[in-house]
Amino acid sequence: QVEQLGSSGRLQYPELQGELSSLIVGCTWILRPGSEGHVLLKMAHLDLHGDCRTAHLTVSFVEKDSSSVTLCQHNITSEVSPWEWVEDDQITSGSPVKVTIRGPANTTKAEIVWTKVLSHHTWDYDISTSVPNPDCYYSCPDQNSCITE
Repeated sequence: QVEQLGSSGRLQYPELQGELSSLIVGCTWILRPGSEGHVLLKMAHLDLHGDCRTAHLTVSFVEKDSSSVTLCQHNITSEVSPWEWVEDDQITSGSPVKVTIRGPANTTKAEIVWTKVLSHHTWDYDISTSVPNPDCYYSCPDQNSCITE
């Protein structure tokens, strides 16, 4: 479920309960306006599979006279590292973005940052491992369930 919090809301995570095989995280992202405009993100959800090695992140957004903007950082802590971007479809302005994040075991955390690239009107993705944002923090409740031989 996606909770609409408005432009001043923060990422909201439901309590982690039951099996981790099909965890859906719904949230509203906060945007840092660019110097010449802003982008309004309408929806985002994360589908983390039970092995904590693969996850699907889907977002949809609406652009409003934007030249450059950085979205809220989404951080994931699990038994997966390093992380790798796999773009399923070509990303264009105003269209849904679907990205697969995956990596081998032994991980700490991944910090995902979205930025707008004017050329070709596409979105560029960068991953770093700096201090996580507490509003976007997730950790595996059961480490044993996050490792598969």
